[in-house]
Amino acid sequence: MPNSADTRSIRISALFALFFSTLCLPEMLVAQAPPERLIIGGESFTVGMAQEEVMKKLEKCCSPSRSADPKSFFIFDKNRSEILGAVWFRQGKLERVRGEGPYSQDPAAISFATSLFRLLSACEPSGAATIVLQTDAREASNASTKVVTFVFRNGRSIELEIVAPDDPQKLRNQVSLSEVVEK
Repeated sequence: MPNSADTRSIRISALFALFFSTLCLPEMLVAQAPPERLIIGGESFTVGMAQEEVMKKLEKCCSPSRSADPKSFFIFDKNRSEILGAVWFRQGKLERVRGEGPYSQDPAAISFATSLFRLLSACEPSGAATIVLQTDAREASNASTKVVTFVFRNGRSIELEIVAPDDPQKLRNQVSLSEVVEK
């Protein structure tokens, strides 16, 4: 039968093991997660790829063009009519990759994006915040709705709602922004 000193030693060892696993397990899980990838022009890119490999892929799918910064390239389609993204390198490795999304010069779209910026910056005036990003899809009897919610730690959130009516002849598609405060 173990004495009290042995039991105490076992408990301390168990607590140390629990403490160590609590500190290291999240890092180990992140280290095992597959690297995030971005697909541009049908090719897959991940941060950390060798510059030579990235350039071979770009020349195969796209038309890379060196920018003013010698460590970065713009990525155009083969016809050079549309910009698809950009890449940045550091010490011969892909440091950052950016894929371009939809582009608009529509004044209403610009006004909407500016409103989103103003609402987000009003919720976190320091310019940086940890937020929870939530997405949701809802169905109603006459429309489907997609919602993107930016939730801040202080109880505020911004909801971006996209409504697509089942019958566009009766109702038009719409997008709205809402600011919410809740506990």
